[in-house]
Amino acid sequence: NAVLGQLWLEIDEEIASSGASTYGVISKVINKNMKNFPWLNRNMVNYYRTKATKELTLPPQEIGEQFEAAVSGVTSESGERNRCKGGRPMGTTLEEKENLNKHKKLALNHAATKCKELKELYQESKRMKWGGYDNIIAETNAIFDLHTPDKINKETVRTRLKKNRKILVARRGPVSPMVRVESYLVEVILSLSAMRQPVTPLVALELINFLVKGTATEQEILDYKLKNLKLNEPEENGRLLGLKYWHNFLKRNPILSTKKAVRFDSKRDDWCTLDNFSFMYKDIYATMVESRVAIELDEEQWVSKDGIIVHSEEQAFGRKTKYFVTRPEYIIFVDETGDNTSQKNDGNVNGTRYVCDRDERCLQTSSFKDRHFTSLGFTLADGRPLLCAIIIACGAIDAKTKMGLQPWCPIVGDGRLEDNLEANSNGIDKFFPHGPTCTVGCKEIPAFVTCSENGSITSEILTEIMRYIDSFDIFDRTEAHPFLLLDGHGSRFGVDFLTYVNSEQSKWFVCIGVPYGTSLWQVADSKEQNLTFKNETKKAKSEVIQKKAELHLPLHVEMHDIVGIVHRAFHKSFGNVDTNRQAIAERGWHPLTYALLDHKELSRDKSSKATAHALENCLMTGQQPIASEEELNLSSGVSRTLLERIVEKEVRERARNKALEEQKEAIRLEKISNYKEGTRVTAGITFNGHGCHLNSEVLQRVQDINNQRRQKEEAAVTKALEKEEKFKHKVEQVKKKEKSKWNTDDHRVICSWFKRPGDSKLPNTKEALKARYELTCTRREEERNRLKVGEVAVVDELLELDIGEQTMV
Repeated sequence: NAVLGQLWLEIDEEIASSGASTYGVISKVINKNMKNFPWLNRNMVNYYRTKATKELTLPPQEIGEQFEAAVSGVTSESGERNRCKGGRPMGTTLEEKENLNKHKKLALNHAATKCKELKELYQESKRMKWGGYDNIIAETNAIFDLHTPDKINKETVRTRLKKNRKILVARRGPVSPMVRVESYLVEVILSLSAMRQPVTPLVALELINFLVKGTATEQEILDYKLKNLKLNEPEENGRLLGLKYWHNFLKRNPILSTKKAVRFDSKRDDWCTLDNFSFMYKDIYATMVESRVAIELDEEQWVSKDGIIVHSEEQAFGRKTKYFVTRPEYIIFVDETGDNTSQKNDGNVNGTRYVCDRDERCLQTSSFKDRHFTSLGFTLADGRPLLCAIIIACGAIDAKTKMGLQPWCPIVGDGRLEDNLEANSNGIDKFFPHGPTCTVGCKEIPAFVTCSENGSITSEILTEIMRYIDSFDIFDRTEAHPFLLLDGHGSRFGVDFLTYVNSEQSKWFVCIGVPYGTSLWQVADSKEQNLTFKNETKKAKSEVIQKKAELHLPLHVEMHDIVGIVHRAFHKSFGNVDTNRQAIAERGWHPLTYALLDHKELSRDKSSKATAHALENCLMTGQQPIASEEELNLSSGVSRTLLERIVEKEVRERARNKALEEQKEAIRLEKISNYKEGTRVTAGITFNGHGCHLNSEVLQRVQDINNQRRQKEEAAVTKALEKEEKFKHKVEQVKKKEKSKWNTDDHRVICSWFKRPGDSKLPNTKEALKARYELTCTRREEERNRLKVGEVAVVDELLELDIGEQTMV
């Protein structure tokens, strides 16, 4: 109204200045302010004028100070204002509505109770003072912070005081006897969910029926159904409580919901703990200080999401911290995002629907040609992209694949394409799109395109990428060393990579995070980067198929299409600075606020909010929850099975926590021992026994293990050669004898010498060994590990047939 009133003042001024002519004035003012107020239209302006005329408020009311912010865009010539982000206005979210309804119910119950007490006080002695109910209602509105039009009504309260009416009411209609049990039921359901063993609605309904079976509550339910529902028989399938009750139960407890379960790795359950994430943050923050990209203050401070020190927890984001990033352009996050040229498993982006015949399937032409590729988006802590790396599954990469090819794009310039190569390169809509180029400072960094056997990252490729980044001289190592955060993939523990990042000339501070918890702390696993990138690649592949169909080309996503697809998807995912900053802040990497320590997944405790809500529902009806568990059936059926599961889990957790606490030092020493004396180096072993920083100590440990492995392999080869020489000497001794004097052992030695892969095992009798020798003695003696051309494997069935024929003769 304030904005519309200001617009009418402007309209009246225009009419007065134009000599009382109104033609085009309203359209002119509306078009002028449309940019600032997209919701504005002529009907709204006219309606405001009509309403103001009826209420005798013309000319429009004067705009006070409280409306200055709202109407500042009307008088602004530049039209600059913050973008409307959409969404619900403040105070109208579902949660706010639920809280408001709950406050109104509690206020009505409170006012009705107080008015009843006041009425009983004055009922026999003397007349009640005038305004007694009004005072109670006013106090109640103030206590529960209710404002017009949500204030409670005196007539509603007086209705509660009539004869045979309830004072305490939670909702319309009769109250189910089950409200006394529901707080306990909610607690059981949430306990099972916290154990990663949620139950289905049917199992939960079966649990409800068994909890009240054979108890006083069961008879109360039967009486309730007979009185209010006119039912005296069980529900379908012989259940006392059916699906109708289940739906009402969910309505009374809206904090509960039915969802599809997500498969949760047991190893992730073991690793994603509050202790592991606390250790990760402390170790990585300390490493950032060591690399001089962050500083450590003497006292902890509250910090906003933008990294600004604030004075209260309400203004802050995350927890208190004494670590602050000073050089965000030296901090890099990266992870691999795998994809494929095949559209077989792409699905629909955001549930896109297409129009087709009602009785037919909706089919879309797609490419099933398989070619795996991996994309890596290197992101700086300030949100800017640093580099796009693409790894394609192939043996060698040619210029066409590295540049990309989009024949549907128009050719710029006259003459041949080769003469205008630069004008037709480096761009989403160019004939040769190339990979996305990132700009850091005044330097442009082209995409890094390479290949591997299966399209995945290797230690050698990762080292090449690091060397490629350093070739642009982005980091001044006299000020600070670049910091890189990675997951625990095996390529991070290659000797080449660890040697490069720990060299004095190319020093990098590299850290890994909690194993099996990358979906929480890894920036590239966020929906802002990973999910958006995959959705955009799906769109780009569909666009490639569409463009090729227009040119009558084969409808396949080829290897030379990959670079263009990644280029289109990169700018909306890894190249989006605003969403990158959000993903980085929400994971506690800038600002350094331990943000994930408050994540729900790290807290194994069940939510008490739902249980408290169920208790409030019960108390608002004037009933008391069950006094003890003895009022429920916990000794049979599903209720016994599920509760035994909860108790067993709780007992095991307590025993485990007690053992961990008592043997804390022994467990720590064992982890260090596994790191220092183990036969391999993995992310888990390194995280537990060493820490997050992949420094020179980790490099030395990897080199020692590789040397030990190499020595074992060399020893095995030497041992095999010695064994072969002894065997050869034994054969030579046999050959020096006359054949007629060979015994069974001599025949076994010589047959073993001529045995090849594919032959049956050696026979035991002398006659059979002689026959085997006659069949194999003509074989060449070099390279005894394979059959040569013209040689045939000896099989027992053929040998037995030959011996049988000789015996018959």
